[in-house]
Amino acid sequence: MDDEAATCEVIKKVLSSAGIESLTVTKSEEAPEILRHGKFAVAFLDYGMAFPDGPALARQMRASAALFGVNGRSASG
Repeated sequence: MDDEAATCEVIKKVLSSAGIESLTVTKSEEAPEILRHGKFAVAFLDYGMAFPDGPALARQMRASAALFGVNGRSASG
């Protein structure tokens, strides 16, 4: 999730070249709904997006780990 479409496209291309299916989101307010309806192994969150920004989304994901289908871990701790 990144508010810059170009960044999303680069990440999508890199993952695709490795045979990994991905979904990109450029509007952070859409992220919770998308996360509720899918199972994702990894989420890349832009720290500086408009609210909810990456840290806020990570907190939501951790608080609702069962709902979002994630384990609540982050690279930053």
